[in-house]
Amino acid sequence: MENTVEYERPNTVSGLNAKRKELTKLLGKITAEAERVRTNIKHIDACVALFDPTAKPPTTYHDGFIPRHTAPKGHLKRFILTQLRELPNRSQPARSRALG
Repeated sequence: MENTVEYERPNTVSGLNAKRKELTKLLGKITAEAERVRTNIKHIDACVALFDPTAKPPTTYHDGFIPRHTAPKGHLKRFILTQLRELPNRSQPARSRALG
């Protein structure tokens, strides 16, 4: 039993671990319920499309989380321009293989 960790307040740590486990289960239930609601909305949108093919459903929800941008504003443009400046033989059109 050399790998056991001694806590100053074991009841606090075990209580926090229990609360984390409880919240993890709750998150799983909420996520499953949200997926069921998204599926039901998609089914209703499909039924509306059967009766009116020109109707476009409003986008009031999104599928999952919106990802954050991976590059700060302006960095992608700077990267592309630097790559184009460093191309060898600028007298000919740039090929996609020349970009690295």
